[in-house]
Formats: sequence, C-alpha cells, structure tokens
Amino acid sequence: MVDLMISATAAHIPTTIEGVDVAIDVEFNPSRGPPYIRKRVRCPLAHHPNCFKYRNVNMGTQMDVVGFLGCWLQNGRNYSDRVSHMKWRPQPVAVQLYLDSCGLAAE
Repeated sequence: MVDLMISATAAHIPTTIEGVDVAIDVEFNPSRGPPYIRKRVRCPLAHHPNCFKYRNVNMGTQMDVVGFLGCWLQNGRNYSDRVSHMKWRPQPVAVQLYLDSCGLAAE
C-alpha cells in the first residue's frame, strides 16, 4: 500500500525542477499513522555542498510543491553559503510569482 501511495503522489510532480532531479523521501512508521512523503531537491551551486530543500507533499497542492522547490532553487544564487540558503523558505507570494514566471497555473 505504501508503494502505491508513493507512486500516486509522485505522478503529479515533475522529475526535474530548474534542471535539478527531484527525489522522493518517505518515512513510514505504522504507529505514527500514514507515510510522510516529501520531495527533495539538491542545490546545484558548487559553493553550496550538501544543500537540500524538502517539501511535504501534503503542504498545499502539488503545484505549490513544485513552486516552492523551484523558487528555492532559483534563489540559491542570492545566498553566499549553504546554511543561509537552506534556512530560507519561499513565501507564498514568491512561490506564486515563480509559478507565473514559468507559465504554470496553480491547481
């Protein structure tokens, strides 16, 4: 059942965002309820080693997940180090502007 949920959730998210591969992270502990599924991207900037951002697939629509991660990736160049970049969380207005700039409509 968990594999089926992951497949269904993954179907609505592109395999790449801003040219970066999107990974699926799953945490499942039956005593805690349903699986926790999130999408993960790695910052491609050389001066941001081991710089990642995650987004829970239940945080808004699937397009919100794409917008959040895409906006985060696009703004990486504004941060001089990985710690600052990893702490930054795109606000909903920035996410919507990112989606609009890509010609993507929110679901």
